[in-house]
Amino acid sequence: MHEQECGVGQAAARVAVDELLPTFLTYFDDSGSDSKNENRLLYLLDQLKTHGIVSEVDNKHEFTIRPLIVHLANPETLTALLRELKEKSQAPSDMEEFLPFRKIRVRCSELREVPLPGQGLLIIENETCQHQLPHVPNTVAVLGAGFDLSWTEAAWLATKKVAYWGDIDTWGLLFLAKARTTISRLEALLMTEEIYDDCSTSTVPEPVVASAAIPTGLNQDEARLYGRLFQEKKGRLEQEFLPPELIQQRILQWIASVGLCRL
Repeated sequence: MHEQECGVGQAAARVAVDELLPTFLTYFDDSGSDSKNENRLLYLLDQLKTHGIVSEVDNKHEFTIRPLIVHLANPETLTALLRELKEKSQAPSDMEEFLPFRKIRVRCSELREVPLPGQGLLIIENETCQHQLPHVPNTVAVLGAGFDLSWTEAAWLATKKVAYWGDIDTWGLLFLAKARTTISRLEALLMTEEIYDDCSTSTVPEPVVASAAIPTGLNQDEARLYGRLFQEKKGRLEQEFLPPELIQQRILQWIASVGLCRL
């Protein structure tokens, strides 16, 4: 729009983050939290910055969008883009082998009755984390599971490699315990006391806590963390605020450890 109004090659457009949010939410699901939506947008802008399309967000919460036509008209940039698109188009997609869609919304009752493809299953508490997940082979992620985990009693799960990742708070650990009561071999990812301490600057108060009774299904370390969170003023670390590189590294480590791929 800026180039159409001002002409190709004219001054780059200055945009406020707040002005871009409504457009952002037309393409990405609304998390229900203004702060979460803004953080997701800032994360996306940071990724685009590495490609030279946008500048860093300044102290006025504004940034510059480089005219895209001029950016692509640069021979080196255009060549690099075409090379990457060619590689992506020629690379085999393991997702296409067993799923017609990269993302689909289904009822929990359907998950109980209909087996999911692939050997790996990653159960994730919140749907807002979908853009932080790495691409991994032969694996399906179920996002937004929350407390409705009755489908994990399905018989077809007996043959799957299963991991669970949720918030580090009393409810997240309660959901983990609930999932583990039906899938005893389930492995928890990114839900340790060490990660809680390392990411303490991102912790917030938990508005409503779960029962003080330690739920059945937690191991010794998880149970200790569960009890500790009741004593913390900021006893909640939401999963989407973990460092993206940490998320991807840990998920890829799990995938390799269960034999679904090699690092």
